[in-house]
Amino acid sequence: LSNDAHWVLTGRTAVGGDNQNSATLYIDAGTTLIGQQGEDFLVVRRGSKIRAMGTADAPIVMTSVQDVTGQETGIGQWGGLVMLGNAPVNLCDANGDDAVSDEEAASCGVSAEGNAGLYGGADSQDDYGSLKYVVVKHAGNEVGTGDELNGITFAGVGNGTDVDYIQVHENLD
Repeated sequence: LSNDAHWVLTGRTAVGGDNQNSATLYIDAGTTLIGQQGEDFLVVRRGSKIRAMGTADAPIVMTSVQDVTGQETGIGQWGGLVMLGNAPVNLCDANGDDAVSDEEAASCGVSAEGNAGLYGGADSQDDYGSLKYVVVKHAGNEVGTGDELNGITFAGVGNGTDVDYIQVHENLD
């Protein structure tokens, strides 16, 4: 996504499939992504990556249409950013003993909140990409009781992922 246009999300906007049809989403410094309502969110699925490389002078901004058009802003005006990775997660513990076996981790698929997709796996070094100088504003959405989208959701994201200088502002959950 280039910084010469505003990019509008409509509903669930997915990068790749669940460990299939993998893709990398590149977002240029200074780019603006806009959600119009609570159900609009960006999800990068297992096996895919995001390279959102803003700068201090030109951050990447993900925000609501109200913010861009000068209307009143608030929490929960759009869904947010969801990152679903292949790293081990404790919810894959089928035996209830806090020890996730290699087999459990490899076949794991935990359902993320907001019906965003599955996360979890056996790759602790999963490289999900990079977020640098990214601002997420006015996000979060309560899909149902105890089921919310967040400003940024990191689910099963491995230690190969780089995250520096992020801000989540005026967010639900």
